Amino acid sequence: MTYDDDHIRILLTQAVPVLRPPQDRLDAVEHRVRRRRRWIAAGGALAVLLAAGLAVGGIGAAG
Repeated sequence: MTYDDDHIRILLTQAVPVLRPPQDRLDAVEHRVRRRRRWIAAGGALAVLLAAGLAVGGIGAAG
């Protein structure tokens, strides 16, 4: 490596500040996924309860 090559390497490596490594976002994504799954499960349970309530109400009204 020549003298000029060495100076160019130093100039290019020190031209910008050192970047921080990206933060680990796995915990945040896992939290969102769990929260979404709970909402889906709760919505399914609510739909089953609503259908059962309408069925029981319909049977009681018909009888």
